This record gives sequence, structure tokens and C-alpha cells, in this order.
Amino acid sequence: MLASPYASTENQIGPASGKSFRINSVGFCSRFTEDQIVGILKEQEAGIAVAELCRRHGVRSPTFYKWKAKYGGLEVSEARKLKALEDENAKLKRMVADAMLDNVALKDLLGKKW
Repeated sequence: MLASPYASTENQIGPASGKSFRINSVGFCSRFTEDQIVGILKEQEAGIAVAELCRRHGVRSPTFYKWKAKYGGLEVSEARKLKALEDENAKLKRMVADAMLDNVALKDLLGKKW
């Protein structure tokens, strides 16, 4: 019987495997920090093939190209600033949405005749 590559602890993520993950601003788990992503992109700029990088780091090529579009040409500090700004922007958008809902509720309440 062939063993599944997914059955080993080598491919698992979480406390049991010793590998860590974090939740990003949109609620998805991200195994890679901005530092690691920028490092992977620098490896590709140094001449390593994309297929080899994806195999070595365990990511799919669409993910790699998404990272390249977002973080390509950035240094680690710039990537951190970008991430902080994205998080702040998401927080502000939620605050505006909440304020708009409150505004609509107040208009409905004041518009009714008692």
C-alpha cells in the first residue's frame, strides 16, 4: 500500500508539527511572513526556476505569481509597511460600514411616525 504524502507529519501545519501559521487580514491562514515571501522572490531574481522554488517551499505557481505581483521589487521593510497599511485600511473600511449601518438605522427610526 502506498503511503499518502498528506499522512505524514512533515506536511502538517500547526502546533503538533512545530510549524506555525498566522491569520491574515482577510481571515485566511498564511504560512509565510512578508520576510519569507520577499526572500523567496529574491531567490527567483537570483536565477532559480519558479518550478524549483515552488517545489522547495511547498507553494503553487499561481501563489508565487500573486506574491510577485504584490511584493515584487519590495524590500522587507517596505513589505511590512504595505501589510500594516492593508490591515489599517481593512479596519477603517469596517468602521465606515458600521457607521453607515448606524446612519441608516437612525434614519429609519426618525422617519417613522409614532
